[in-house]
Amino acid sequence: MIYVDRTNDEIKDSPEFIESAYGDESYRSDLGDYYPNQADVTDSKSTRWGAPPASGAPFAWQFVLLAPLIDIRTLKCASGWGDHVGPALVRRAHLHPAVGLRLAAKRIRAGNIEFHDAAVGGDKMALKIDGALYREVTGPAAAPLMVFVHPNPMDNAAWMYQLAHLSTWYRCVAVDLPGYGRSPRARPGVTLFDLAEACWDAAEPEGKDPAVLVGCSVGTNVVLHMQHLSPERTAAVVVSGAGYATEKPHLQRHVDAYRRDGVEYRNAYALQDFSPAFRATPLAEWMAGLWTERNDVADVPSILAMFDALIQGDPPWFADVQVPVLILTGSEDAAHQRAFALRDVLPDAELVTLVGAGHACQLEQPWEFDRHLLDFLDRRLGLPGIARPGQHARH
Repeated sequence: MIYVDRTNDEIKDSPEFIESAYGDESYRSDLGDYYPNQADVTDSKSTRWGAPPASGAPFAWQFVLLAPLIDIRTLKCASGWGDHVGPALVRRAHLHPAVGLRLAAKRIRAGNIEFHDAAVGGDKMALKIDGALYREVTGPAAAPLMVFVHPNPMDNAAWMYQLAHLSTWYRCVAVDLPGYGRSPRARPGVTLFDLAEACWDAAEPEGKDPAVLVGCSVGTNVVLHMQHLSPERTAAVVVSGAGYATEKPHLQRHVDAYRRDGVEYRNAYALQDFSPAFRATPLAEWMAGLWTERNDVADVPSILAMFDALIQGDPPWFADVQVPVLILTGSEDAAHQRAFALRDVLPDAELVTLVGAGHACQLEQPWEFDRHLLDFLDRRLGLPGIARPGQHARH
């Protein structure tokens, strides 16, 4: 039996523990408590899949080679062992079918060992995120899956109208991104792929069939990264508050404001997501207050870590997205013109302008947002048994 990633206490409490032998390095290795010399581990391309790492980390490489023989479901995930392995030992390794699991990816990187098991639900942790994302689920258990990822600076309640409406026909999963709601913290260096993996982990227990991914603002980037990670699990993508830009200096003002004002900046930021007309309404004030009333569970370092990932600019592989995409853009959104650039770079995209709406158009005009979403999905995917958009009178 090989044990990997167990804490010292877990090892010493185990029945096979022999205290007199614990000083022997090979014995500790077999028990899963192996700490190679960090100085002996290189951070080079030679340590990625396809070439063995430096001699200082033999056990890590042996484990990857032995992975087909190990039942991944018995392994526990913790940070201590990975802290000593060194960055980029193994970026991605597809395991042998003998494991008997639909394992999406396995990585060993500095700070974590993580095993993403797409067949087994439960407590899973994406890299650089300190636990499973908080999620809210509604809708029939056997219905098609729809996953929602919210914008800055909101949480899953940004989809309050869509969850209430679309859960009539869909199994809806809405997550809180780290820093904004009840999810664990994100650490410095978190990437959009980390967020995408965490969102897939949150959605996975609700169904294995391809999902419709819905995102607004930063949620747009996350759902497109979700599609890139698992195209076979993606039926279609719907985005709003969206744009395409290879550089994003316009985001720096939000970073500066969070550093200056802390979590209190969320109120002013939430109001900026609305059009000037809607911003002046009591409903907009109530919505902004909804998120600021939850500031006690917000985390500014996590928010800043995600801005660091987002500000890098959009990747060229957006041009490779192979599922249909609907872009819903408010005419009063500061990102409105960039939405056309996103439409032009995506191979199969439609764009609809919601006249008078701002960045969070799903909150300002939920009737229009939902009508266009349902029409798009009905035309592109064919959805029998749901209310056709034509049944909703336009007022």
